Amino acid sequence: MPKSNRDSLWLLLRAFIVGVVIAIILVAFSQGIGLSERCGLAVQVGVASPSCPDVGWPARVFYSATLFFLAGIDLGTPTGPDGFWLTAMWVAFFTAPLITTGAVIEGLVRTLRPGFMRRMRLRRHVVIVGLGRVGMLYLEALREVDPDRRVLVVDTNENPNVAEATERYGVLFHRGDITHPVTLEALALPRAAGLVLVTGNDLINLAAASEVVDQVQGQVVVHCSDIRMKRAIREHLAGREEVAVFNSHNIAASELVNTHLVEHFQDTEARDVVVLAGFGRFGQTILERLQGKFVEELLHVVVVDLHAEMRARQFELRVGFSEAVNWTAISGDLEDPDTWARVDEAIAAGPQARQAAPTPVFVLGSDDDRTNLQTGLWLQRREAPARIVIRCFNQSNFTQELEVPGELAIFGVSRLLRDSLKECHRAWFS
Repeated sequence: MPKSNRDSLWLLLRAFIVGVVIAIILVAFSQGIGLSERCGLAVQVGVASPSCPDVGWPARVFYSATLFFLAGIDLGTPTGPDGFWLTAMWVAFFTAPLITTGAVIEGLVRTLRPGFMRRMRLRRHVVIVGLGRVGMLYLEALREVDPDRRVLVVDTNENPNVAEATERYGVLFHRGDITHPVTLEALALPRAAGLVLVTGNDLINLAAASEVVDQVQGQVVVHCSDIRMKRAIREHLAGREEVAVFNSHNIAASELVNTHLVEHFQDTEARDVVVLAGFGRFGQTILERLQGKFVEELLHVVVVDLHAEMRARQFELRVGFSEAVNWTAISGDLEDPDTWARVDEAIAAGPQARQAAPTPVFVLGSDDDRTNLQTGLWLQRREAPARIVIRCFNQSNFTQELEVPGELAIFGVSRLLRDSLKECHRAWFS
C-alpha cells in the first residue's frame, strides 16, 4: 500500500479512537460516573484521605502514567457504582494518555528518520543521483526486478518525481549536491551496492564518478548522453571494471534503426534517402548508428534542425560524416512549411536525382513530442510519398491509433528504455 494511503488510514483510525474515548466519557457522566477531587499525593504514598477514598491499583497506575504529561492532571479518578460504565471510564482514562504518547513518539520518529537513523540502516543499497526522465525510468525498472532493494535518491530539487518516488516506490530521498563532500558523507557509499549517476549534466556525472569510484565497493554506473563525453569517460576510466557507462539515446536509437529503418532498407533495392528532423543528441546518435553498420544503404542524409549547420559541424568534429554518404544540413523550424520546401528541393537536387530514387524516410526525433507528432502528421497529408517515423517519449493508445502500416510509425522511448534498464540492472547488481 502506498505510504500516503497508510498515513491517511492511520489518521482516520486515530481520529476514530479519540471520538470513541470522548463518547465513552460523556455517556459515563450521564450514567452517574463522577470524578474525585485532586488526590495525586495520596495515591503516590498509597494512603487514603477524605478527598481520595480510592487508592487501589487503577488509581496508582493511572496517576503514575499521567505524571509524565504536564505534571499530572486535576480531574481526579473515576468514581461511582461498580459496573460497565465505571470500567469504561477507566478504559477511556488509560486510552487518552496512550494516544498522546503515541503522537509524541510518532513525531520524534518522523523527525529523526529522514536523517541519521534511516541512513544507519542502509546496507547493500543503490544510490540514484538525479531523478529526471532517465532516473525515474531506471527506478521503475529497478523496482520491477529488484523490489526489496533499499534505494536512496539524491537530487538538488524536490521536483514532482520525488513525491512519486518516495510514496509509490518507497525510496529514501536526500536533497543535496553530489559534488559536495557533505552530501557524499550522507550516502553511506562504502556500504552501498552501487551508485547510479543519471543527472542531465554529463560533466557532473563524470566528475562525481571520478570522485567516488574508490569509495563505492560495488558498481558505479554513469549515464552519458553526449557522444564525445561518453568516449572521454571511457578513456578516463579505462580499465575500471567497476565502472559502467551507458547512453539512453544510444539504446533508443539502436532500437529505432533495427525495428523501423532496417526493414525499410530491405524493402528497397537502391540506396536510400534519410531525413533526420531534429539533430540533437538523439538524431546524431541515429546517424552514428547508421554510418556504423548500414552505411552501404545510405545515399543521401538530410539533417533538419533549428541550428542544423552548427550541429552538423559538431557532429563532424565528434564523429565525422562518412565519405560514402552525401549529406545536407538545413536550418529551420520544423513547424515551418518553408523549411520542408527547402528539404524537398535538397532531395530533388541530390544524387538520387540521377537514379530511380526510393521513397524517402523521415525520422522526427526532436526533443519536443508535440512538434514531432504535428510535423509527422502534416508530412503524411502531403501528396509526396514518404515513410515517416515519429519519436515520442510515452506511447499511448491515442498514438497507436494514428499509426498507418508502411507509412507512419510511432516509436515510444519510455517502454523500450525501461525494458533495457531492467536487463542492465540485473547485470550491474545481480
